[in-house]
Amino acid sequence: MSPASELRELRNAFDRFSVWILLRTVGIAVLHHDLDPVRQSSVEELRSITDCLQRNLLHVVHGSKEIADLLLSAEVPLEQQCVGQLNHWTPILVAIERKDWPLVDRLLAKGAKLSTRQTKLHTMPVSELEELVCDCIVENCKTLIVWILENRPDYRITQQNVYTLSVYEEFDADLLFRLLTLAEKQGLTGTDPYRYIFDNSALDNVVEDERFELASFLVERLYFKATDAFNELHQQYEQNPQFNDYKRLHSLCRDGEFAMVRQMIEEKCLDAQQEYDGSNIFIQAASSGNLELVQYLCETHGFHARINDRDEHGFTAMRQAMVQGHQPIVLYLRKLNAMVNPSWMQQSSNVSAVADSEIDTEDFLVLIACDQERLARLSIDYNRYEGGELLLHCYIRYVDEPDEDTFRFLIAQYDNVDIRTDASSELRCGETPLHLAYQSGNKRCREILLESGADIYAKSLRHGLTTLHFAIMGSAEREIIEQLLDVYGFDVNTRDERGRTISFYMPVKSEQYRWLIERHQFDPCAVDNNGQTVLHHRI
Repeated sequence: MSPASELRELRNAFDRFSVWILLRTVGIAVLHHDLDPVRQSSVEELRSITDCLQRNLLHVVHGSKEIADLLLSAEVPLEQQCVGQLNHWTPILVAIERKDWPLVDRLLAKGAKLSTRQTKLHTMPVSELEELVCDCIVENCKTLIVWILENRPDYRITQQNVYTLSVYEEFDADLLFRLLTLAEKQGLTGTDPYRYIFDNSALDNVVEDERFELASFLVERLYFKATDAFNELHQQYEQNPQFNDYKRLHSLCRDGEFAMVRQMIEEKCLDAQQEYDGSNIFIQAASSGNLELVQYLCETHGFHARINDRDEHGFTAMRQAMVQGHQPIVLYLRKLNAMVNPSWMQQSSNVSAVADSEIDTEDFLVLIACDQERLARLSIDYNRYEGGELLLHCYIRYVDEPDEDTFRFLIAQYDNVDIRTDASSELRCGETPLHLAYQSGNKRCREILLESGADIYAKSLRHGLTTLHFAIMGSAEREIIEQLLDVYGFDVNTRDERGRTISFYMPVKSEQYRWLIERHQFDPCAVDNNGQTVLHHRI
């Protein structure tokens, strides 16, 4: 063999090896639903790959809509047949065998043929077809459903099919009513509605979703019994014929579809101020993050005058923008003097409604919503009392989920971790931060204070209340009480300066009383310095 022939043979062998590697790599990727190798292959490569059984990639793909769509867009041959030992199956016959109905649907839509009358789709029992139609509704397999309607005249729409249609609102509307009309012609009206485990029917579902046109069809054409909820929805539509339009408008605002919102308002002459489902479109728009839409509603439809309106959950546009992290909308609303609740700042660490210069450093409720970095930038008098409390005390009582860095920063602003509330205040009695942490049930604050050296045996300056008293006031869990008694050695019958045991401060919990009496020899009949029992105080 000449050197040139040897070189050609070597190149041919290399090409065959490259094709084998490609087939192995992409084929395995298709089998394992690995999208990237398929996406990175050229159209020619995807079309040409065939294994020793004459299967192409459409024979192999299963359970992956994304990969199937890539192969179909590459026009991998639809009618390629396997070898005889695999019954000369085409891709669609393989998909039917696997019951991969979304792939069957895609292949039919692409033009795949079912020439034989002996496929499983042709011979499937009607009882199995019912489940198949339900699966097709769930997967929105429109082409396969149409094929069944045209090729299986023996199939009759069932109540379970109708129920499934009621659940999946995104199913094609035209095909939905085609199926329901066929059900009417087939006489489905005489059967009882299918009900799910919660006893809800198809009518219950569509009324809940306010799909009035479908609900009316079920009642008027399929003779579902009208419910009170249906009659109420019917009345709403009679009073407002554009009810469905407003539902759609709110949905578009929630999705931030500015162009479609403006078009719908103008073409259908809708009142932008109309509320739906306990909210208005301005609040929905603020949730979407589309600043242009928010500005349009403010400037064109008068929502600047309703800037602080609340929905049925008490949420304003500002609250929604902050919690969703839409900083541009937050700043825009602030310029319009939208109200800011400090609690919203705690729920939205990635946005800020106010600049440092705007923060009232004498308002504790505003300050406790700030993080460590912002507190460090502000000029704050940490020794100023408000209602008998310092900022540290206020943070413990009002912040349910404390930020650890912020709380440690606040502790560091005081020389003494046991710094007291103002005992001269009518509202406070000289408690330590640890007392307040036990009383408010703030577990993380309690842990950090103990780590920082807080004195668990300290008593309040007024009345001499112990940590055990404060834990009882806060309805502490049994394990916390047990820790104070067994680990820290508190006497269950310890008294404050007025002679009152914890029973004087304990919520009425018979189980807790019984447990303390049986386990810790608690005396529920103790009297205070005035000779009065708990009963005297409760009357």
